[in-house]
Amino acid sequence: MLVVIAFLLVAVSSVEASETNLPKCRPDIEPTKRVAPITPADMRVATSAEEARFVGWVVVEFTILETGRTYDRVVVESNATIFHRSAKRAISEYRYGPQEHACIHRERVTYRIK
Repeated sequence: MLVVIAFLLVAVSSVEASETNLPKCRPDIEPTKRVAPITPADMRVATSAEEARFVGWVVVEFTILETGRTYDRVVVESNATIFHRSAKRAISEYRYGPQEHACIHRERVTYRIK
């Protein structure tokens, strides 16, 4: 029962993030502080040539608050769910310059497994 409720809460928060009335951020906005994502431990050791060339990516949508901090990070697209937590954690550490108003932004986080 708890698993179902947790799943429903996650699904509802994802819908709410995409349907906010906040404007989109300027397309040229760049973070003043960018943190590299940590590659999940399961992916750090490639066991085959195919795994050694693996490239993962995650697109995260989030709100940039007036203070420049990020909030309400939601994965909107990716090619591997193993990277979701690490991408959202990295974006949580991003900082932007002060904004006139909160806005919605998307950032693509890429992983290259070597």
